[in-house]
Amino acid sequence: GERRPRADRLAWPGPALAARAEDEAPVAVLMAILAGVDAPGGRLGRVLVAGPAAPSAVAVREAWLGRGLCQVVVTGDEASIDPLQQVVRDQVVTLLAQLDLPAEDPKALPESEVATAKAMCAVACALAEEDVGATTRRHATALLIGANLEREIDFAARVAAVGVADLRRVARAWFAGDPVIVVDKPRRGDQTALPAPVLPLALT
Repeated sequence: GERRPRADRLAWPGPALAARAEDEAPVAVLMAILAGVDAPGGRLGRVLVAGPAAPSAVAVREAWLGRGLCQVVVTGDEASIDPLQQVVRDQVVTLLAQLDLPAEDPKALPESEVATAKAMCAVACALAEEDVGATTRRHATALLIGANLEREIDFAARVAAVGVADLRRVARAWFAGDPVIVVDKPRRGDQTALPAPVLPLALT
């Protein structure tokens, strides 16, 4: 029969609002390690089959009800989506376990993987800054809500300063519990109702 498309969100609510500014850069790096930036990549990208019609997973980070929210959007069909959810869960568990290992352990998170994720975030930040309209809107929004504009301006520098200890701290805080699953089952002939995944540079 026809293989109907489906997109699920695995969402992990973050800690209290007060921690968001401190966590923002480490969370961006952590999610880049897990699932890339703006497109399928990272560990999930290496595990899942590549191709325009193949299952995929993309990191998404958004604000939700005044709190941070880490999300992984998984797309596939009815037959593949549940195994894909399990792949995401397994990769999160593996990453958490690696972060708890001492640096000298050969199974610990490689420094090269952290450096690659930080570089991906830096490139995404630089590209976003080229969109003058979007940058102006982000800065204006930050000013209107009374947020610290420096948090927007120095994001790349904060990403560059992220270390394994920062990743360990936010991983324990953000991925402590089971994710909430949001299921999107479009009607026959419709495309998925979920928007195209993006990785915003700041929580709003």
